[in-house]
Amino acid sequence: MTLTARILRTMVLTLVITALAACSPKHVKMQRAVNEECAKAEAVTRQFINALNTEHPDTVSTIDIEGLPCVIYIFNQTGLCYWTDNKLAASDVRMEAMGKWFFQSLGNAQALCLWSSAKNFAILTIVPVKHSYPFENQELHNTFYQPFSFLDKTVLLTNTRTDSGHDITDAQGNYLFSLTQVSGELKDDTQTFNTRFADSFSYRSLSHDAENQPRKRTRIFYILSIIFLLCYLGYALYIVIRHSRKHNMRLTDRLQVLFAIVLISSFATIFFFIVSFVRRSYEHRQRNDLTLKTKYIQRSLQDIYYWSTSLNATNTQALNIDLKDLSFTYQSDIHVFDLNGRVIGSSQPDLFNNHILGHNMAPKPYFAEKPTCLLEEKIGDLSYLSAYTEFYNGEYEQLGYIAVPLFISADEVADQVDSLLSRLLPIFLITAMLAIILVMLISRRIARPIHLVSEKLRDIIVGQKNEKIVYREHDEFRQLVDYYNAMVDQLEQGIKQLAIAERQDAWKTMARQVAHEIKNPLTPMRLTIQQMQRLKTIDPERFAEYFDQSSPLLIEQIDNLSHIATTFSDFAKMPEPQITGVDVAQKVSAAVALFSANAGSVPINYHGPQDGVVVTTDMEQITQVINNLLKNALQALAGQPDPQIIVTLTTATGWATINVIDNGIGVPQDIKDKIFVPNFTTKSTGSGLGLAISKRIVEASGGKIYFHSDGRQTTFTVELPLAQN
Repeated sequence: MTLTARILRTMVLTLVITALAACSPKHVKMQRAVNEECAKAEAVTRQFINALNTEHPDTVSTIDIEGLPCVIYIFNQTGLCYWTDNKLAASDVRMEAMGKWFFQSLGNAQALCLWSSAKNFAILTIVPVKHSYPFENQELHNTFYQPFSFLDKTVLLTNTRTDSGHDITDAQGNYLFSLTQVSGELKDDTQTFNTRFADSFSYRSLSHDAENQPRKRTRIFYILSIIFLLCYLGYALYIVIRHSRKHNMRLTDRLQVLFAIVLISSFATIFFFIVSFVRRSYEHRQRNDLTLKTKYIQRSLQDIYYWSTSLNATNTQALNIDLKDLSFTYQSDIHVFDLNGRVIGSSQPDLFNNHILGHNMAPKPYFAEKPTCLLEEKIGDLSYLSAYTEFYNGEYEQLGYIAVPLFISADEVADQVDSLLSRLLPIFLITAMLAIILVMLISRRIARPIHLVSEKLRDIIVGQKNEKIVYREHDEFRQLVDYYNAMVDQLEQGIKQLAIAERQDAWKTMARQVAHEIKNPLTPMRLTIQQMQRLKTIDPERFAEYFDQSSPLLIEQIDNLSHIATTFSDFAKMPEPQITGVDVAQKVSAAVALFSANAGSVPINYHGPQDGVVVTTDMEQITQVINNLLKNALQALAGQPDPQIIVTLTTATGWATINVIDNGIGVPQDIKDKIFVPNFTTKSTGSGLGLAISKRIVEASGGKIYFHSDGRQTTFTVELPLAQN
């Protein structure tokens, strides 16, 4: 099995397992989640047990507690000495058998608990399952913790077995709690109101008008921006899809697509940067304000408790009053913890009395060498920021710890973002529209010289006067235009030089051919005259006889030379064709009748109409073409058995086709490409210009001439356009 196949199989199995798990009943998923979370908690507990069993139990403070799946409390003979979190109100947890999980409703959570021991220490491990508050409001909800978030509020946890519930057990099968499905109204003791946090400055969202004018304006501009960008993106995608297969995207389209990508990516980047920047700036400002506020509160409490030497239960009531006054002054809640990390006073004591907050302070500042710090803490799903610092008296003796919480409102952050976007989005829309228009104009201006050069290149005609481009800008395209203009000059000069070279080459070729054609008959003429001279001197009687025999031959050769000269003269001064309507059927039939009375008695058969086939050609020159083809056919049949010539004339789709077919010797394969070349001939006599002249005549009439030879017969075909009625 290939690697790809194994990967696909693994992916399919994973998807199937995930789907099956998602479809599992809630109690089955809950049992699995409980076992997993308890196993994780037991592994963490073993780390603490190992640290406590060493010579230095204080090393438990070095264990990384970030992201723990549980909360750890450690007790010694004097009481609680270490804890890993302060979010649970677990002061009233009961003692059970060591090493056995049990279910208990704590002050603000329903949880699974486990007692363990190490030397002289008792360890309490708590796995929170569900938030449990005496009431619900806008900020607090009795929801399940993250590992069990697949359960909703219609599922209740109870340590009493019911017939309608599902039992959840530990890994050893011991009963923990039951899941009960509630229909209709919830029957728990929670209430839904907002009075508990009415006097709190730190644990409630600030009032926010979701329909204020800045937010409405921002929403309108935001929607317009999204619609505008989507339309522009759709236009860019249309351009890409339209040209993707043909690969013919124009430069202007490429610039549009590129600008669309840049515009949309820049908008997204700027948008997220603004939101992130505003949020960070707001949080940074809130942190600085909280730190400064904490220092003022610290100094105020130092002045109030200047002569105090300790904090205990006897002065808690007075401390709460003082903290209440300071909370109104500084618009923030204030909590004070004693030297053991237990809450001793608060401007909001109901938060602790109702077990909303745990009675222990955060472990990080308590067990750190310097407790001054800022921490992010949570009450259920409500996140807030807390500033911790020392509580000193006038002699700078530490009495306890001060905690000043602050709820960073997401609504305030949204208002900050809306306020900025309401100013930036209109500017962005106007700028984007102007930029798109500018890009269109610039792209057309950039492409204009390219289009101009391409059109001029398309219109170039070799041998004629080509126009140059007038371009007055001094940019990169000026070089392209200059190169084009220089190319036009070079092309004209090259055409002139080529024409001169062609004429010179033609004259050289013609001169060689004329010399060759003239030299052929001169050789036998010279030999004949020399023989006559010898006979006149040696044998005068035979001279007369030889003279009579040779004179006709000499006359024949002289006539041949005259014919060659006349043919070359005709080729050189061939008149321009006079294109008119010609009845080619009459011409073909007349030529066949003329050549039928040939010296070799070769039969010539004609198949076609006698008249009525009118083509556009020169009347005299087309007769010369037909005569030339018939003459060549007769010469090709010399000495052949059963010679025969067939001439056909047909019409179809605007063309008249003339075929001259002979069963002569054919055309050898190696000379087929030279048949229509001027001065080329395979005969001992002739100039080799007949077919070249015929080709020129036919092509001047807008027709075609070609041949086919397969060794058994040769067919010359002439196609001429029919005259329009």
